[in-house]
Amino acid sequence: MVCLVAGKLIFDRVRFQKYVDTMEKEKSKAELDFQKAQFNPHFLLIQSILFMDILIKKSMVRNMLLHFLKCLRYQLYECNTEKINIDKEVNYIKNYVTLQQIRMEEDLRW
Repeated sequence: MVCLVAGKLIFDRVRFQKYVDTMEKEKSKAELDFQKAQFNPHFLLIQSILFMDILIKKSMVRNMLLHFLKCLRYQLYECNTEKINIDKEVNYIKNYVTLQQIRMEEDLRW
């Protein structure tokens, strides 16, 4: 009888530990997803484009939209993996800097 009770306690303990581990992994994943959602600043890029004078600077706005769409495509489709290719990350940063250069009409340097 003692062996059965001990076996049951060990079995329950192992099952509970697996449950706790699963919950911790899900919590970590939820926190990471939350951080990613806050980090993606595509709303700032949209705001940059909206402040451009569309009637006067049509070619500039077209160029901004092109770079904005590249940044948005990266944020929506390419950075949702655990590991990201460094070339894609560098291209995203270049597109973002170019977008800000156009917006500020200054020669920003790397």
